[in-house]
Amino acid sequence: MCNILEAEFTKNEVVLAAKNLKSHDASGTNRMSTLFYQQFWSIVGKDATYFALKILSGGGNPSNINYTYICLIPKKKKPKAPCDFPHISLCNVLFKIITKTIANRLKLILPGLIQKFPKCFCVETFNY
Repeated sequence: MCNILEAEFTKNEVVLAAKNLKSHDASGTNRMSTLFYQQFWSIVGKDATYFALKILSGGGNPSNINYTYICLIPKKKKPKAPCDFPHISLCNVLFKIITKTIANRLKLILPGLIQKFPKCFCVETFNY
């Protein structure tokens, strides 16, 4: 498991993550949608992959893409309470690609961890 986590991230992992993102998610903070990146991957893919791999290898700084806008979307025509405004988070698509690449890597080892240490992953419910 340690070898899997410590292995260098590859171009293929980044490309797979970009392709597996939901294409109709809300636009990111730079107003570029996931669908844009997917449809124009032949143009932006090389730069996006380079950028992602640089950050994933520890050689880049994600601070310029690591921010999120929270938008409130009214559920009703005349919302009155805060619960009438569910929110969506608008993250930069490059940040989504990077985090999806990491998540895909973690998916490889989580089943083994959960089987090995099942009590660590129990959820207790509390009645108030």
